[in-house]
Amino acid sequence: MTNLTALLSRVRKLPLTEDTWECGFWLGRTWITEHRQPPYRAHIFMVVSSHGIPHVELSKPAYSADDVLEYLLRAMLKPIKGSCSPQRPTHVCCADAELVAQLAPRLAELGIACAVSSPSAEWQFVQRDLEFSLNNGEELLAGLASIPGASLALQGHFYELAADYYTLAPWHRLTDADPLEIRCPATSSPRYAVMLGSGGEIFGLAVYDTMEQACLILSGEELPGEEASQNVLILFFEEPTSMTFDDLDAITENGWTLASPQAYPILGRSAANNIQQPPLADLVWMEGALAAIVCFIREHLQMDGHYVFPADLTLPVQTLNGTIDVALRLPAFDNPKLHFVYDIKY
Repeated sequence: MTNLTALLSRVRKLPLTEDTWECGFWLGRTWITEHRQPPYRAHIFMVVSSHGIPHVELSKPAYSADDVLEYLLRAMLKPIKGSCSPQRPTHVCCADAELVAQLAPRLAELGIACAVSSPSAEWQFVQRDLEFSLNNGEELLAGLASIPGASLALQGHFYELAADYYTLAPWHRLTDADPLEIRCPATSSPRYAVMLGSGGEIFGLAVYDTMEQACLILSGEELPGEEASQNVLILFFEEPTSMTFDDLDAITENGWTLASPQAYPILGRSAANNIQQPPLADLVWMEGALAAIVCFIREHLQMDGHYVFPADLTLPVQTLNGTIDVALRLPAFDNPKLHFVYDIKY
């Protein structure tokens, strides 16, 4: 006698109660960390009844139909304390049509009808509440996928360009001693960027909205206010645990390629030592700027040993809105407190 057969036999003896149970599983928006093991996103199986939550289960691999059936049967035999008494519900519903097709014949043997149904408002509330609890009451960050107006095409192109940028590893050639002026498009006001990564800790790109802000930060001087010191557009690369779940799901669902499993690109505005969701305008700007930087590093950057030759050029780059001209100037400005001084002045 198999385990499922034994469970089915025991459940047949339970009273049949007029109730509908809702069940299903999903890839959780939470990270599970086990001793000496890399963190992983758990698949969560849950049963919701009119009287509470009879069962919750967390698993590393996705659940099979037999797994779901077993957990349903165990929930009927021994529901979570405070949810309901041991029973057979008259109805079980689930949003997964394929899963319902596999469960229905087995549950019918118990006098339980199984049908496809969209997640109820109660299910969605319990799902959010459970994940909020699993995340220790911390609100999840908002990423690119939830920016109003950020199309899938724009997000995908950003990830493609970010992967190219990371693969080129420009921080091996340019440092914070090499500020780059970027006009994107060429007719717009300039922003000032420095490559992050020469110190071997954070890899990416920091973008300052004004020359004054860039000069002060790069010189190491105290800035006049917290907002001025923190409001920086930043692209950096991290492990997936640093990324928002919306962005992780979008990358997986759309098959977007990353440069490395440890190089998930995160774009945001740094504020009060936190990374906040950037506006759509920043994402659009970064698309053109990254395309220009990648082109510049690949085709136009000239060096003699550690010496970086100055550059002042306008590059046509392809964006989702068509071809635009992006102006780059290196160095963006002279700063005597930087550890490297250019011999050539503009």
